[in-house]
Amino acid sequence: MPDGADRGPPVNAPGAPRVPRVERAPSSPRFPYVVTEFIDGPSLRVLVERDGPQSGPALYRLAIGTATALAAVHQAGVVHRDLKPGNVLVGPDGPRVIDFGVARSLDATLTATSTVIGTPSYMAPEQLAGEAAGPAADVFAWGATIAYAANGRPPFGQDTIPAVMTRIMSGRPDLGGLTGPLRGLVAQSLHRDPAKRPHSRDVLLRLLEHSHGPIAAPEALAQGRALATADDATLADERTARWATVRLPASPPKRPVFQRRVLVIGTLAAAALLTATVAIALRNDPGDHPLAAVASTPSRTAPPTRPAQPAAPVTGPPTTPSDVAAAVEKAVARAPTTTSRRAPTWTMACTPVPAGPESSSWATAATSARTPGPAIHSTPDPCAAVTTP
Repeated sequence: MPDGADRGPPVNAPGAPRVPRVERAPSSPRFPYVVTEFIDGPSLRVLVERDGPQSGPALYRLAIGTATALAAVHQAGVVHRDLKPGNVLVGPDGPRVIDFGVARSLDATLTATSTVIGTPSYMAPEQLAGEAAGPAADVFAWGATIAYAANGRPPFGQDTIPAVMTRIMSGRPDLGGLTGPLRGLVAQSLHRDPAKRPHSRDVLLRLLEHSHGPIAAPEALAQGRALATADDATLADERTARWATVRLPASPPKRPVFQRRVLVIGTLAAAALLTATVAIALRNDPGDHPLAAVASTPSRTAPPTRPAQPAAPVTGPPTTPSDVAAAVEKAVARAPTTTSRRAPTWTMACTPVPAGPESSSWATAATSARTPGPAIHSTPDPCAAVTTP
């Protein structure tokens, strides 16, 4: 549409494309109100939450209907400034853009440019920066709305406001399953630089696939309105397939039921065999078990014990002279000599160690010449028994 082309009908004129018709606008300043056409249908947000992401004729009808509405309001010199799924009603005759409560004229002068108006997930970077919002901001919101309709989620997320703002200002949009020319058009509409986004009229002409020279604004809007109100059978053509085919997310292949059962049974059998093997090993060789090693470690304060001697047969006291002599000889033979090794004795040995935040200035160590064992560090006792030969 060249700059000198017909600007078309105003937004509130009868037959204006894809916006509610204004029935009455009283001029009383005391109780200002506006009566508009009733649209019998859910919002796009409710529709996606109820039926899931849109595709095919429904998605193409939504894209061209909202683009026609933006081209009409921009042609009339108005900026919506809050286009989002909640402000798009899907009625029996196609989508309609509503809620012009924050709209303003392109010729109006903002008194406070730092005022942020809109919904964060669908706001353009210049809006978040507090700059004046022009038609390019509506194009950005259009791209985010179409991405939401095709994927069921906003392209920049909807978690926390700071996170969403960061993604819009410096991240890349998540376009999900959008494919073909619609993906490229939405990506261009979501460009951070408003000068690099297409005009709303260019968005409409690209969706119409118009490439035969200039076209008057009323004619382009009329073509958009006709496609936005068409039924699925009329839109079931190659153009719709090119623009509204959505790639579904790939899902991992499912195993057959028999294979899943065999896998579960095999896993359970392997676990049972491993448990039985460990139990048999612990029962046959308890000395290798960690608890057995702990139980066999000598205590720090326990006295040394002599090796167990074979039990002697229980007999009565000697009564005859020969028995008494034999008992005396045995006692003399068992008495230790000066050259035999004496039993180990325990003495106390203290070793100073550096003081730490969780230890005392002394540490104890227990060693045995006959039975070596690990060093035992203890905080309460400053010394420990040490075996000396």
